[in-house]
Amino acid sequence: MLFNLKKQTTKKDNHAEGKIFAVQSGLVIPITEVNDDVFAQKMLGDGVAIRPESGIIVSPVNGRIINIADTFHAYGLQTEDGLEILVHIGIDTVDLNGKGFRNHVRIDEKVTVGTPLCTVDLSLLKQNGYDTDIIVLVTGPTECDDPLIIHTGVTAKAQQTCIMEYHRKK
Repeated sequence: MLFNLKKQTTKKDNHAEGKIFAVQSGLVIPITEVNDDVFAQKMLGDGVAIRPESGIIVSPVNGRIINIADTFHAYGLQTEDGLEILVHIGIDTVDLNGKGFRNHVRIDEKVTVGTPLCTVDLSLLKQNGYDTDIIVLVTGPTECDDPLIIHTGVTAKAQQTCIMEYHRKK
C-alpha cells in the first residue's frame, strides 16, 4: 500500500483534527490527474479523485448537506467542525440533466460517514462517454492551519479508508 503524504502533521491542542473518508471503493488518484482543468488546477479546492467500483456514493464525513446540484451530480457538505467538502461525480455529468442519478438526501439533512448520498448508473455514464472519476475536495483549504494530508495510490474501501486529513483552524 502506497501513501503520498503532502505533509506529516502532529496533533496540536488548539486544533480540531478531521478525517475525510472514501465516498466509494476504488483507486484514489491525485486531483491533478483528473481530466478537467478546473479540478486538476485546484481552482475549486484541494483533494483527490476516486475511480469508482460501483454506483453508491456515500458521505465522506459526519456533518450536514449544504448543497445539492439539481442534476444530483454534485453535493456540498459541511463537517461538524465547519469545513466545506464538495463531492462531484464524473466529469461534465451536469450535461446529463440528472439522467442516471438517484438522490438519497436533502439539504440540511445530518449525515454520518457512510450515509448514501446518491446512486449513479456508472455504465450509463461510460456508454455516453463520461469520465466517472468522483472528485472529493476541501473547498476552503485556507481554513486549515496545515496543508491537507492526502492519501493517494491506494485502493480505498467506501466509508472505511481515510483519503484526507486536516487540522481545522479554531
